[in-house]
Amino acid sequence: MGAFVLAAFANPSAFQGKDMKIVADWVTVRDMARQAAEITGLDVRCLEGSMDDFERSQYDPWSGARDLYLMNLYYIQVYLNSVQLLIIASQG
Repeated sequence: MGAFVLAAFANPSAFQGKDMKIVADWVTVRDMARQAAEITGLDVRCLEGSMDDFERSQYDPWSGARDLYLMNLYYIQVYLNSVQLLIIASQG
C-alpha cells in the first residue's frame, strides 16, 4: 500500500478523483490469534460467543465494557455495510 500512497503524493493530479483498487489480506480472528501465538510463543486464544453474549457484554462489571461493546458494534456495522456494498458492486 505504501507504494500507492507514494505514487499519489508524487503525482497528485494523476490520482485526483480516481479510485485506487488496493487489496489487503483478509484474515480471521482465529488466524490472528494463531499467528500471534506463533510469533510470541504465548497462549493466544480467540474468544468466541453468540450475538446474545455480545449484547450482554456491554453490561460487564468493568469500566471499559460499554466502550469496547460500542467499538465492536461499530466495526460489525461498518463491516457488514462494506460486504453488502461489495456484493452489490460485483453484481453490477
